[in-house]
Amino acid sequence: MSSLSFAGRVAVITGAGGGLGREYALEFAKRGAQVVVNDLGGSFKGEGSSTLLADQVVKEIINAGGKAVANYDSVENGEQIIKTAIQEFGKVDILINNAGILRDRSFSKMSDKDWEQIFKVHVDGAFKCTQAVWPYMQKQKFGRIIMTSSPAGLYGNFGQANYSAAKAALIGLMNTLSIEGKKANINVNVIAPLAETRMTADILPGAGLLPEHVAPFVVFMCHESCVDTGIILEAAGGFACKTRLQRSQGIQLRKYIGDKPTVECVQKNWTKISDFSLSCNPRSVQEASNKIMESIGDLPSEPLSTSASLLEKVRSYKFPSITVIYDQNDIIKYALSVGSSLPDDSQFLYEGHANFSAIPTFAAILSQKAVFSELAEGNIPGMDMIDLSKVLHGEQFIEIFKPIPTSGQFTVKGQIRDILDKHKFCQFIIDVNVFDAKNELVCMSQFVLLFIGSKGIGHRGKYDGQKPTLFPPKRKPDHVVEEVTSINQAALYRLNGDFNPLHIDPQISSMLGFEKPLLHGLCTYGYALRHVLKAYANNDASFFKSIKAQFSKPVIPGQTIMTEMWHEANRVYYQVKVKETGDVVIKGGYVDFHKELKGQSSVSASAHSYGIDSSLQSSHAMKKIEDSLKTADEAVLKQINGSFLFQITKENKLAGEWLLNFNQFPVTVTYGVPITKPDVTITINDDDFVLIATGKLNPMQAFSQGKLKAFGKVILALKLGDIFKSVSSKL
Repeated sequence: MSSLSFAGRVAVITGAGGGLGREYALEFAKRGAQVVVNDLGGSFKGEGSSTLLADQVVKEIINAGGKAVANYDSVENGEQIIKTAIQEFGKVDILINNAGILRDRSFSKMSDKDWEQIFKVHVDGAFKCTQAVWPYMQKQKFGRIIMTSSPAGLYGNFGQANYSAAKAALIGLMNTLSIEGKKANINVNVIAPLAETRMTADILPGAGLLPEHVAPFVVFMCHESCVDTGIILEAAGGFACKTRLQRSQGIQLRKYIGDKPTVECVQKNWTKISDFSLSCNPRSVQEASNKIMESIGDLPSEPLSTSASLLEKVRSYKFPSITVIYDQNDIIKYALSVGSSLPDDSQFLYEGHANFSAIPTFAAILSQKAVFSELAEGNIPGMDMIDLSKVLHGEQFIEIFKPIPTSGQFTVKGQIRDILDKHKFCQFIIDVNVFDAKNELVCMSQFVLLFIGSKGIGHRGKYDGQKPTLFPPKRKPDHVVEEVTSINQAALYRLNGDFNPLHIDPQISSMLGFEKPLLHGLCTYGYALRHVLKAYANNDASFFKSIKAQFSKPVIPGQTIMTEMWHEANRVYYQVKVKETGDVVIKGGYVDFHKELKGQSSVSASAHSYGIDSSLQSSHAMKKIEDSLKTADEAVLKQINGSFLFQITKENKLAGEWLLNFNQFPVTVTYGVPITKPDVTITINDDDFVLIATGKLNPMQAFSQGKLKAFGKVILALKLGDIFKSVSSKL
C-alpha cells in the first residue's frame, strides 16, 4: 500500500502545542506538509500565554527534516493565524480547528464568564479561523477543514453544559459549511476524539487513549483522496466510527388540512412517535422536509361530513407511509423461504453471482407490514365491526415497474380502494405502492382480504380497479413442475415478518378448524413464480412484469406442490395443486412478461439469445477452443462427460455466456443462455478467462482468489485442464 503524501500542502493547526494538535502537526509534517503550529501557550483553562509550546513542536518538525512555523495568536484572532500561513507559505490547504479550553462547573454554579469563555475559544475561534481561510480555499478550489467536537457534544456530560453546548454548535457549523463548500471542493468534517491530553489528564488518567491513536483518522480526512464531507467521526484508542442523526418513523396526527392535533392525540400516539424500529437518517434539510411535506400532501382538503357512510370513511383513509429497510440477507432469506436451492437458484441465493437479484414476489414482503399492522392497530374506520381472527388472504397481485434492488431504503404507502359485501364475508381491496429514495415507483401490490362472517360492510357489486383472475386455456398444461415443500417451510417463511401463529402453532390451527398449521399462501405464491421463471425465463427476473393469484385452499408443510403452466405469447397461465390430495390451492393465476416468449424449453434460448459480443476477448478464446475440440481425441472428450456454462462478466455485469457440452458428440460450443441445465456453471471476468485459457493463470489459484466462481458438480471442472492446455499454445 503506497503511503499518503501531503507534499506541497499547507496545514494550519490550532492548539498544536501539545496533545492532539501536536500529534496532528507531527504527522502532517512527516508526510511532507508545511505546517503552521498555532498555540497561545496558556493553561487548559485559557489563562496566560507562552511561546514555549508552539516553539517546541516547530523544533521537533524541523529537526526531523520538515517545514513549520509557529504562531502564538489566540484563535479569537483567527485572521492573524491564517495571515502567518499566507506570508510564510503562500496558501492554506488544510485547517484543523483543534484549540480548546475547559471551565467545568455544574450548571447551577456556572458563571457567565465560564459560559462565554468556552464559546469564545471553541465556537468563535473556529468561526474566525474558518472565515479567514475560506476565500483562499474557494479561489484555489481545494480545502479540507476539521471541526473538533467531543463525545460531550454528542451525548452530554455532567458539569460540562458550556463545553457540550459549544461542541454541539460546531456540528451545526460543519453541517452548513459542508454544503456551502461543495462547489469549491472544500470538505468540512467533524472529529469527536477521546484522548489523554492536558485538558483530560484529570478525567482519563492512565486509560491508554493516546493522541497518536486519533491522528491517523484526522490526517486521512484531510487528504485529497478522502471525498467525504459533512460527517461526524468518533475516534479513540485506534477505534473510529461514523455517527449520524436518526429520526423515527413518525406519524401525521392531522386528519385533514384544517385539522389540529390535540395534546391527548399526542399522548395516545407517543409510542409511535418514539418508535425507532424503522428509523431513517435524512442527509439534508430538503430530504428531512420531504417526509413532512409528503405527509401533509396526503391529507384531504376537508373532513368527511358527519353523515358520511362507513364505506366513504374507509375509502378516504390513507395508511401512514412507512419506511422499509432491507439488505441482501433479506433477499436470500426470502429466496430460501420459498424453496430456492443450489445450484439451480444460485442467482437468488449468492450475493456474488453475476445476476444476483430478488425474486419478484419479494415485493409482497415489502408491502405486507403497511397492510397488516394498520389493520391490527384498529386505526381504520369501522374495524371494530370486523373479526380480525377470521381473515383470509383471498387474492394477490404484484407488478414491478423497475428492478427490485438487492438492498435499500423504501417508502411504502397503502390505501383501501374498496370494500365489497359478499353476503357471507366482506372483501377488502388494498393497494400498496413502494417508492425508492428518488421517490420513483418500484412496485405495487394489491391485497384482497376476506373477513369471514363480517356481513353488511361495504357495497354489493365489484370494484373496477381489482386485478382480474384469468383461467387457463382448455388443454393439457404445456409444462408441470413438482416440488416437495419442507416440513419446516412455514417456520422458515415466518422470518419474513408474517408471525401469524396459524402457521406454526398446532393449538391455534386446531382452534381455527385446521388439522395442522398451514403454509403461508404467499409462500406457495413464491414457489409458483419460481417454477414459472425457471421454465420460461431461465430464472431471469428482469423479464418479469406482473403476477396474479387467487388462493383457494391451504397447503400443509411437507406436501408436494404441482405448478401447471400454459404458455401464450408473453403470458403464462398457471394453477397450483397439492399432489397428495389433488386440491387446487391457487387458481386463476398468470404471469406476464415484458417480452413475448417463444415456447417452453426453446423459450429460454429465444428470449435470451443475442449476437456474440465481439468486444469480449473471450470470444476469440472460445473460437480457438471450439476449433481445438474438432480435432481432439474423441476418447479423451468422452471421459469429461459433463456440460459447462461459462458466464463471462465485464465491469461486474454479465456480458456473455458459452455452453461447452461434452454430453453429446460432436462436442458443441454454444453462445447464449442454454435451454438445458448445465452440470457446472463457472462465472469469471473476461480478462481472467483469457489468462486461464492462455495458461497465464492457474484455475485453482483463480478460484482461491475469488476470481473464478463455480456452482454445481464442481469436481467435473478439473477435467477441463487438458482442454485448456491444448488451446493455450494456439492463443
